[in-house]
Amino acid sequence: MQSVLMVSKINPGQDFLSSILPLYDKLYTSNSAAAARAMLLERDIDLVIINAPLADETGEQLAKDIATATQVILIVNAQYYDEISTTAEELGIITITKPINKKMLTTSVKIAYATNKRLKRLEDENISLSQKIDDIRIVSRAKCILIELRGITETEAHKYIEKQAMNLRKTRKDIAQTIIANHGW
Repeated sequence: MQSVLMVSKINPGQDFLSSILPLYDKLYTSNSAAAARAMLLERDIDLVIINAPLADETGEQLAKDIATATQVILIVNAQYYDEISTTAEELGIITITKPINKKMLTTSVKIAYATNKRLKRLEDENISLSQKIDDIRIVSRAKCILIELRGITETEAHKYIEKQAMNLRKTRKDIAQTIIANHGW
């Protein structure tokens, strides 16, 4: 499920948002940075488009605050573009100038969508790798216990854990955790 939040002093109509955001299923609007922050705490938003300035702040700080959690497109007045884009783009914020046309915004949204998909894939891969590293640490600790208590080699300890996992139809991590728990380490 894909979602987008449009933050602007003047809330655009849902028809306009649907026409430029066809890739997204849920479209939300907000007219202030405070309301946008509250909404971001309640929902998982994939893309935030900020049409600066906002009613309660310039919009630049909101973009910086949320850039680590979601994809952001910041729309700024042309006179401020160079000043804002330099720091914003370092944070991964896509910055575009006013006046904008529909094609420019649509292209920016597609870039944000592609970037978001790639980041989510990398995030999932990172979680998977972290789990594998954690599993390896636990199995290694159990091997050390077996080596210490039984006086066996690392290869023998490895084979013992694998054999127990196969015989009991459990994962090597489960067997390792049992060994660690039973020996109070």
